[in-house]
Amino acid sequence: MVRRKGFALALVLGLLLIALGVVLLIERIWNIPILSAWWPLVVVVFGAAFFVSLLAGPRGLAFLAVPGSVLLMLGLILFYQSWFSLWSTWTYIWALLIFALGIGFWIFNIQMKQRWIRILAGILIGLGLLKYLGLGFFFEKLIHISNGANAVTLVYIGVVILTGVWVVLTPYFFGCWQKKVTPEVTPGG
Repeated sequence: MVRRKGFALALVLGLLLIALGVVLLIERIWNIPILSAWWPLVVVVFGAAFFVSLLAGPRGLAFLAVPGSVLLMLGLILFYQSWFSLWSTWTYIWALLIFALGIGFWIFNIQMKQRWIRILAGILIGLGLLKYLGLGFFFEKLIHISNGANAVTLVYIGVVILTGVWVVLTPYFFGCWQKKVTPEVTPGG
């Protein structure tokens, strides 16, 4: 079993490194700027590799969802900031990494089925979303660090909606408010 886990992870990471090497070779030989323009996608691909390993390997690799989700979110954040030249949003967008950590634990808990992991996931997701909303409001609406860029506004609105979805689904998916009901036993019945 341990050999199979290591093989799945080694296979995916090895193939990613080969692909990265081929891209670097193409850039060098034909002078095509692939990574210089799309470099954050390398982080996205490595984050996705954790999920591929998780899906391709045995059940014991569910823990890979945690670093995979954080790397995936980090790559998406860097791509967003690079694409729109919004590096100033790093002052608050880092809070989405906490959200991603919670998503990773939630996916990990699909296999583990531990109440404390589910509750931790719900707390981290909520904390990340609320931190993003609070800090985003402060830095964008009060200080205007991005000068009202449309890309910032759209992401902020998306996170507001996502936070509403989290609030609605928390009792169902995370079980934070569910009490464990024990049946009453009546004597002689």
